[in-house]
Amino acid sequence: MDLVQYFYSNIIGKPIENELDYIQSKCTIEYLQDCQFSDKEIIHLFEKWNTKVSAIKPEDIPTIAWEQSLLKKNKFYLHKELKLFSIAPIVTPDGNECKFPYYLETKIRYTTDDVLQYFYEQCAPHANRNIKLHKGQIEHILQSFKGYKGIESIDLLLSLIDECHFQNFRCIEPFDLTRVASIIQTNYEKLKSNLAELHANGRDTIIWRTQFRTSYMNSVLNSQKAFNETIM
Repeated sequence: MDLVQYFYSNIIGKPIENELDYIQSKCTIEYLQDCQFSDKEIIHLFEKWNTKVSAIKPEDIPTIAWEQSLLKKNKFYLHKELKLFSIAPIVTPDGNECKFPYYLETKIRYTTDDVLQYFYEQCAPHANRNIKLHKGQIEHILQSFKGYKGIESIDLLLSLIDECHFQNFRCIEPFDLTRVASIIQTNYEKLKSNLAELHANGRDTIIWRTQFRTSYMNSVLNSQKAFNETIM
């Protein structure tokens, strides 16, 4: 199904006015799909969309999309788990490099289940997985971390999981992450410093793939074409 055509035909009720609007709309739909929204869910979002728009843009995605998420709408986060990155450059068999336009977006869906899975993978691969208990602990930690001003609780928790993994700190349950207060404070200070540096350089913002519009689509298509030609 062409979801762009569906949006214009069934939601706006008029044809697409130009190619740029189509490309921007297509990019936004790709973003939603990368955030694990099915076609059915995207159509449901369309029904909540502002109909006085010329194109589908990420900043116009209805707030309902974040309803079950730990993340905030269009919020910049620090941790890699919460981001969507552009495709890294690839080297073709003949040695040429195919580059893709850079973007850095924030996921829409990230839940307590995702945090818990990340905890198990990084810190407690052999733990007895009491999902209900451990989810409750994750929620408690996130709530308690709200006292650390200037840094999102989810960023602090995920960075703490990384630090405990790096230090080979043995964990049985999420509450084990909070045993050493000095580690929490150290990570908090690191995150504040990192965020301040990003802000000073104007890099604490989301860079949408839609910002590239025509150049994004053309670059991807040309790179894919060049790559396909080298392997034929």
